[in-house]
Formats: sequence, structure tokens, C-alpha cells
Amino acid sequence: MGVGKSTPAFGLAQCFAVNHGGGRILALDPGSPAFGVPGALNRGRWDGDTLRCGGCRALCTLDAARFRLPLVQAAGRLLKDVSRDGLSGPLIMDPPGVVRGVAGAELLTALVEVLRVDQVAALVREGTSLLLPAELTCLPLEVLQRSAPPLAARPPRPVGHLSCGF
Repeated sequence: MGVGKSTPAFGLAQCFAVNHGGGRILALDPGSPAFGVPGALNRGRWDGDTLRCGGCRALCTLDAARFRLPLVQAAGRLLKDVSRDGLSGPLIMDPPGVVRGVAGAELLTALVEVLRVDQVAALVREGTSLLLPAELTCLPLEVLQRSAPPLAARPPRPVGHLSCGF
């Protein structure tokens, strides 16, 4: 958490939208989604410079580590929703920041399987090593290790109440 996952994920999705007609993204962190509804997994797509929310799957929790099975199940349902959209191109996922211990290992392997992930970009802070290296090595996918932005930090908690506009 706070390593800078969302910024490159959104940049990639926007780049795919502008250059390849894709631009689809899943925000899988119920505790601090970069867009959409907190306590839910959200899907969207870039339309030019605008991120359009395409729906969500409620989890009613902000704790991705403790509620791994509901998160993985909701992510699978969200993927089915995305496939019904009829859009093509790569699908970018902005995962929850759970990367330690059993919770991180289970969540990583389950999301890779359920979402049929074929490539992971692992951001690593300077002076630290890749987290979950054994799990990443054993998975049938390409792992791209990149340096985390030095100023990346956990997003601030919102103040006040949330208005959804429904």
C-alpha cells in the first residue's frame, strides 16, 4: 500500500484508450479505490480524458486482507461484467495493497487464477526486495519488476461523508 500502483495503472489504461481503443480498468482495492465506491470493487474505462465508471461489485468491507474470498469472488464477477461490455484491448487491474504473509500470497495467487492475469508489474521501493518472490516465480506469468516512485505515499483518508449522487 502506498507504493504507487494506481498512478501507473491509470496511466496505462488511459494510454491504451488513446492509442489502441481499449482503456479498461478494474479498481480492486475496496479500502481506497482510486475511483468508484469505497467498500466495492469498481470497473471503468477511459473515454478520451474522462474515466467512465462502468459499475461495481459491493463487498461491504474495506479490509482486503481479512475478506480475501469475497474479494476474489467479486473480482471474478466483475470480470464477467467487463467481458459483456463488448470492448477489446488490455484490461488493467489496480490491486489491493496486500503483499505480506499468507494473506498476500493467497490473494495474489487467487486473483491471478480467477482473473486470468498474464503479466504483473511489481513496484519495489529503493533499498527493499520484491515481496512474495516465491509466489511470483511460481505463477505462469511474466513479472516486470520496476522501481516505485520515490514520492509515492498512501492516499489520505477522505474527510466528511461520501456523496454518490444516486
